[in-house]
Amino acid sequence: MVRIINLKTMKVALSPPFSVLCLGNFDGVHLGHRALAEETVRQKQVLSAEFEGIASGAWFFDPPPSPYLFGERAPRLSTTEEKLEHFASIGLDYAFLADFSELCRLTPTDFVKKILVGECHAVHTVCGYNFRFAKNASGDAATLSTLMNGHVSVMPCITLDGKPISSSAIRALLAVGDAEEASRMLGHPVSLSAKVLHGKALGKTIGIPTVNQCFPLHAARLADGIYISRTWVDGTSYPSVSNIGHRPTFDDGEQVNCETHVIGFAGDLYGHKITVEFFKRVRGEIRFLSIEELQNQIRADIAATKAYFEEKRRQP
Repeated sequence: MVRIINLKTMKVALSPPFSVLCLGNFDGVHLGHRALAEETVRQKQVLSAEFEGIASGAWFFDPPPSPYLFGERAPRLSTTEEKLEHFASIGLDYAFLADFSELCRLTPTDFVKKILVGECHAVHTVCGYNFRFAKNASGDAATLSTLMNGHVSVMPCITLDGKPISSSAIRALLAVGDAEEASRMLGHPVSLSAKVLHGKALGKTIGIPTVNQCFPLHAARLADGIYISRTWVDGTSYPSVSNIGHRPTFDDGEQVNCETHVIGFAGDLYGHKITVEFFKRVRGEIRFLSIEELQNQIRADIAATKAYFEEKRRQP
């Protein structure tokens, strides 16, 4: 479990005596971010003999700084809770959560000396090649290295099939429904973790029950359509079919939701938090002329989903 230190309210005594920190926004915790975190864990191991009690950690703004920088919130690939889960799986010890409104006026020198070294007790930092920090983004990786007396690991651009991996590139893939490529860049499936809400029970009335979830406010999401998915319920996974969008056959509502038929599950999930992972877009949303047409199409989508997972199972 990652220990959380909120730098806005923390007492310095709560920080570890020494730390190695990776710095960034970590939206999505994609393969590039994982490289930073893994290097942070490695540096902790290297320095452990020299600094007794040294810990590894991620330093990032919470909430993200986009409202201050752009006047609006950029769609988020991950919540803070999801970031922490990924960091824990990588092996980080701490997460230092910072307030952008309080730190955006600091000079690079003050940021490093007062925050990273003074409050977080950093003896080594890890950042990306394009990292910027401090007032007006006036500091870069070279500045950080100078102020940290060279105790900085600067990670190169991480690519996939020759394409740079970035949060903005992943958002663009989601916008066109490319769950497969987005998941490859993330290093984990595109997913939605949210409570099951009471809907209109329309799926049950046509013999194909579904669970309903809503995307969090400002969440980056896949394009509307039908997706082959996998649903996790209490540690068990089930193949599923998910409809992201507005249910055009039944209503013209503005709310974007995720409606999922969990294949082989018959329990009551209302109020439970479940995770739906999206693998492949099957088709766009269609307004059917009859309920019978809708039923036939959903059955075809279910068959396609079963075939997809059977093919995956056969692969070495």
